[in-house]
Amino acid sequence: MAKFNPPESFPFHRPNEWAGWKERFLRFRTATKLNKEDGEIQVSSLIYAMGPEAENIFKSFSFTEETDQKKFDVVLGKYDEYFCPKRNVIHERACFHQRLQRPGEKVEMFIRALFEMSEHCDFGVKRDEHIRDRIVVGILDKELSRKLQMMADLTLAQTIQTVRQYEEVVLQVHQQGEAHATVQEIQGKAAGRGRSPFKPRKGKSGEQKDSWCGRCGKLKHRDPEKCPAMKSTCNKCKKAFAVQGSSAAVPLSMMQL
Repeated sequence: MAKFNPPESFPFHRPNEWAGWKERFLRFRTATKLNKEDGEIQVSSLIYAMGPEAENIFKSFSFTEETDQKKFDVVLGKYDEYFCPKRNVIHERACFHQRLQRPGEKVEMFIRALFEMSEHCDFGVKRDEHIRDRIVVGILDKELSRKLQMMADLTLAQTIQTVRQYEEVVLQVHQQGEAHATVQEIQGKAAGRGRSPFKPRKGKSGEQKDSWCGRCGKLKHRDPEKCPAMKSTCNKCKKAFAVQGSSAAVPLSMMQL
């Protein structure tokens, strides 16, 4: 037979965790068949599992009959009253109905929060309906909210399944879009690497083209008149070259215009 250890000692400085700790102990009680034992043994097991401070709290309880302190359900109820004082149901319901899905909050976290808040609202058999309505009205996607409101026979299970699936689809589409954008960016960079930026045409030894003589094709002369092509005939216009200033070669016939 499997052996089970009781839950860790209850953190008395965090009384709001009592409901969760109690649920784990009740699981332990059933799994070990402790619930089949005598009431006094069950009470002692509860106090022992909770920790030393539970003993002092137990001594502060008052019972209608002396035998009640040996009844597990009665003692457990006393601890409920001690750690969970009576709540203001109106306030709890107001908080529940004002709860909205927050920006960046996963829909799963939003649903879980509604379930936890509903525990203190005393909705009774209408609990699922209230949670369903709050999910429909409170989700961030208002287009999906409107679609859900048009479904007259919508159940809580259907609501939860729909909003979960919708969130998954939206996430997948977003990831696909990012992946496509990344591929395009990589392709653009790869194409850009095959292109060379425009550079001005250079002559010999890296000199710019305007450093060369326009008549003979050699380096510019300090004295243009010493160019070997001076007064030669232009191969294009068949006219003789002359010097105009100190720059380009000009046929003699153009100098006369």
